Order: sequence, then C-alpha cells, then structure tokens
Amino acid sequence: MANLKAKFYKYHRELGIIFSLPLALCAVTAMGMTIAREFLHNRPLAKFFFSLHTMSIFGSEEIENIYSIIVGISTLAIIFTGLMCLVSFKKKKSNQNQE
Repeated sequence: MANLKAKFYKYHRELGIIFSLPLALCAVTAMGMTIAREFLHNRPLAKFFFSLHTMSIFGSEEIENIYSIIVGISTLAIIFTGLMCLVSFKKKKSNQNQE
C-alpha cells in the first residue's frame, strides 16, 4: 500500500511539472482577458488574450482543439492524483491518531 501511495505522489509531482506550462498559460490569459475587458475597457487587448487563451492566434483549428484537450486532460489528471494523495494522507493521519 505504501508503494501505491509513493507512486501517486510521484505521478502527481511529474504531472504537475509537465502540465504547469499549459495550465499557467490558461490561467494567466483568462485573468488578462478579464482585466483588459472589465477594468481597462480595452477590447483589442482582451481579444488578444482570448486568442492566446484558445490558441486561435496560430490560425489553426487543430491546434485549438489539441490545446483544449491537453488542458482538460491535464486538469483532470492533476485533480485525480491530488485527490488520491489527499485520501492517502488522511488515511495515514487517521491511522496515526488511532495508535
């Protein structure tokens, strides 16, 4: 069981490193869109951030679709492995409290 926990921690760390760039880009461009549109009232800048956010800036629908799938899968993978780490941590903590 400890080996399985170690594997989930390892996968979570590795996935976090691999998927940090697309997830960070998605988060930063989403914030940039909101700030440009709502606070700066700069529609052209908001459109630029949106084109980066969806990867439509490259003009290829395939890139947009692949990027969306990568962001979706990476989000789900990080959530799943994070929850598994959390569950194993809570079980470990409850076992320590019982002793």
